[in-house]
Amino acid sequence: DLSDHFWVPIGNTTSDNGNNFSGTFDGDGNVISGMTVKWDAASGGKKNYGFFSQLRAGAKVRNIVFEKANLYNEETTTNPNAGDDRLFGVLAGMIQGSTNTRVENIAVHSSKIEVRAGFQQNSIYYVIGGFVGKIKDNNDNCKIANIYVDVDIDFSKMKVDAIDRVFIATFISEYQTNVKSSPKNLYGKGGIKASAALTY
Repeated sequence: DLSDHFWVPIGNTTSDNGNNFSGTFDGDGNVISGMTVKWDAASGGKKNYGFFSQLRAGAKVRNIVFEKANLYNEETTTNPNAGDDRLFGVLAGMIQGSTNTRVENIAVHSSKIEVRAGFQQNSIYYVIGGFVGKIKDNNDNCKIANIYVDVDIDFSKMKVDAIDRVFIATFISEYQTNVKSSPKNLYGKGGIKASAALTY
């Protein structure tokens, strides 16, 4: 039970090539309950939020159940710089995979990703996925299988000024254009709330 503490994502980083997770994590079917990640909208470089910040080539993650995870902010103002993108997912903000990357047998129940304190987008990218924000595997065909996701996403308090830079989905929000991931047996559900400026 993680509900008494704020969780710092494994491999916390502000860049694509930082100290990300590339090892093996086997949860053996255990439940991770009450994971709380408090994210910020302030400047300071690109940031990825989730149980992992980012999975890199060779990562193997399997057999985990998340219950009542919550990713949220408490800031009322922001002044991010260009390139200070924010990527979100209960498992990870991003998977930057390879043929050796495997993500399988994971369930996410009754979880949330939300804005609690309103702020201005300021034209930076927000990529919000209930499971993973973005998959970027550079034609290397990472494997994703047997995933169940139930996540509600509420970004209605973010003031949007560039709708083409906000991506929201209950499962995976963005795939790189040359992605060749091989997903199997995926199920996602949940609600999405966002500014009226956004369409789906």
